Amino acid sequence: MSGVNMGGGGGGGNRHKKVRSKRMGVAQDMTAMVDVAFLLLTFFILTSAFSQPQAMEITLPEPNTETLTMAESNVFQLRVEEDGTVWYGTGTEPLKKTTIAAIAPVLKAN
Repeated sequence: MSGVNMGGGGGGGNRHKKVRSKRMGVAQDMTAMVDVAFLLLTFFILTSAFSQPQAMEITLPEPNTETLTMAESNVFQLRVEEDGTVWYGTGTEPLKKTTIAAIAPVLKAN
């Protein structure tokens, strides 16, 4: 809906020598357009397909099966500190200290 506003009387008398035409203002009712916009928004939200969460299948062992155990003597420990110090050892023996540059032969041997 729209309407034309012809403006009021104005007043001021004959002070101006030029004759100016009266301005006409146009007022539009935006209610219908807003209603259609919300209807379209609601339609697209309700009809869109959202992505389904994807899950990875995990195959768990049977409850009564044996688990793989490893002897503690077969475990190799390697710890690296921020200053470049490397501690290494196998099994329950105490860890030995070395540097990053000298660890390559130890890794090849173990």
